[in-house]
Amino acid sequence: MKRGSTATFLALLVTLFLLGSPPVQAASWQVVSSPSPGTNFNDLNGVTVVSANNVWAVGIYDSTSTQTLIEQWNGTSWQVVSSPDPGTTDNSLNGVAAVNASDIWTVGSYQNGSSPSQTLIEQWNGTSWQVVSSPDVGMDYNQLVGVVAIRATNIWAVGYTRNSSGTDQTLIEHWNGKSWKIIPSPDAGTGSNFLNGVAAVSSTNIWAVGSYQNSNGTNQALIEHWNGKSWQVVSSPDTGTVPNQLSGVAAVSASSIWAVGYSGAPSSPPTQTLTEHWNGKSWKIVPSPDPGTIQNSLIGVTAISGSNLWAVGAYANNNTAGQTLIEHWNGKSWKTVPSPNAGTAQNFLNSVAAVSSSNLWAVGSYANINNSPVQTLTEEYS
Repeated sequence: MKRGSTATFLALLVTLFLLGSPPVQAASWQVVSSPSPGTNFNDLNGVTVVSANNVWAVGIYDSTSTQTLIEQWNGTSWQVVSSPDPGTTDNSLNGVAAVNASDIWTVGSYQNGSSPSQTLIEQWNGTSWQVVSSPDVGMDYNQLVGVVAIRATNIWAVGYTRNSSGTDQTLIEHWNGKSWKIIPSPDAGTGSNFLNGVAAVSSTNIWAVGSYQNSNGTNQALIEHWNGKSWQVVSSPDTGTVPNQLSGVAAVSASSIWAVGYSGAPSSPPTQTLTEHWNGKSWKIVPSPDPGTIQNSLIGVTAISGSNLWAVGAYANNNTAGQTLIEHWNGKSWKTVPSPNAGTAQNFLNSVAAVSSSNLWAVGSYANINNSPVQTLTEEYS
């Protein structure tokens, strides 16, 4: 290097030192455009991550009838991927879980005319989505809401079914690599019993959450555990005498499980967020913030580590549009994290999944006040 060039280079180094390194921009949540094929309604209920360039979201859309909706993030944009609709009047997808890029499962329900709704399970084989036969026990209603994949031959799905007497009961199904089978599950209440979410620590340590109706007709938190042999109800706390509902669950370890939901009746607000933690011995309610004056709810949760969890849902104030709600657990407390809103009338997040500690996706829906169709909502943290 010539002397003049050396002097110039040294001067540049001094300048950079004095100015300091360029500031690193903090990660934040941003709305990412996603397709909405329905002319009346579009909603994404579940999301799962294979890699940063391979994310899947599932839900429903409605034009003349309700259809399944599956979208994929390819690293650049969200695209609708064709999915089968076995029902003539109603098809919906609620949860999704991935074994790998060529083995992904989604669950929901379908209906033909006025006949009872049936469970719906679809599998991605790397090329296309296919309906996989699944059993139904209810005489009136069958619905799968949550799914977890442990390995290719060990998949669990949870939901609820309605018997001929009109009572809702828990429903749990298992994939053994060859077929789906109903696994007996307890019902804590004599009234309605629902399971909304499922998470696994291992093949012999699985948790499912939802709600049941007590003798007074009030919904209470319902938590069930699989010990490798059977499902058992595990005692869980409730916030007073108001309704309690658990919607999502995430596993950190055998001694750290989190469940989220809400307490209070939507008909007599305010509803409040509800977070509960399993410490290896018992479930305890952990305080969580409530930014809304009339509605606060958490629907989905994902765990990256014991000190890094994310939960999503919605909140609302009097005479204002519903807002997205995202909360973060830092190992000591839950804090509200700013999140964008695409709609002028309603914004809602249903599910969240992590690529890494610095890259997450949340999905749901939004609406505007001009009576336009409800649209899909996807948000990325990066």
